[in-house]
Amino acid sequence: MPLMLRLLPALCGLLVIAPMNASAAQRLSQTGSCSARLVLNLRANPDPGRPTSAPAIPPGVLQVRVPLFPGAQPSSRAMPQASYGFPSSWYRKDARAEYLVPGEWGGIQQWYRAAFTSCGFRFDGSGYSGNGSGIVAHSVSFGFGQQGRDQITLTFEPAGAHQTLVLYAASAITLPPPRILAPGSPTGATISYFGSRAPGKAPHAVVPIDSRVVILHLVRTLNHLPAADEPGFCALDVGTHDTISFRYASGRTLSLDVSTGGCANVERGTVVAAHSTPTLLRLLAQIERG
Repeated sequence: MPLMLRLLPALCGLLVIAPMNASAAQRLSQTGSCSARLVLNLRANPDPGRPTSAPAIPPGVLQVRVPLFPGAQPSSRAMPQASYGFPSSWYRKDARAEYLVPGEWGGIQQWYRAAFTSCGFRFDGSGYSGNGSGIVAHSVSFGFGQQGRDQITLTFEPAGAHQTLVLYAASAITLPPPRILAPGSPTGATISYFGSRAPGKAPHAVVPIDSRVVILHLVRTLNHLPAADEPGFCALDVGTHDTISFRYASGRTLSLDVSTGGCANVERGTVVAAHSTPTLLRLLAQIERG
């Protein structure tokens, strides 16, 4: 059964469990078939740093079906050494769930890795955490979804004689629809190519565009960029950027700033409106070359 995602009304409960017996678990290990009987409902976790100008996170609950070890029971015991992290994003949804399962953590971890792989999840790696007395918890991570940023981390911690605590920590990025960065039908455009953001730095090339075909291509590319999903500050930005200035028949002008050296942000005024894509950067480079 393939990985399943769907949006549900916000009133859904956190967890849904379907029955599964030991023989079904044995068949899973023998045949590699998928048994995803636990449902995690990922809900919005608002980022207090999200500007009011940013589009709202899409409503609803993102449902992710995942394997659950046979005999697992819900738990609320503290796991201070749990090792996982959530990505920084204005549009993150996440969920956590903890279970107490019968068995030693080593064999249980192997079962979970095989079960998640059978259900179409991508194994992303493993790790461990501990305290002064040594290693306390082990973890494995799995990826899912189209963007490569959606992830589930499982943390395993021994919990007495032949028992293990298992913590699920899942997160996904649910972007809003693309913004219309260049509305209407511009009649002209000019692209200024900069090698630095230093004050007073002149562009190394200025290319006017009068071709309706090229302008339309540029507008369509801009209007299909993914929404920005994190703050505009980026430590990777090396300063190279292009400025696109559109002109309209009414005399109106519109300017966009495209970072080309690491952050790939597209800014309209002081607002990070979208993230650039290789398609846009190739188009800008092609226009510069003529």
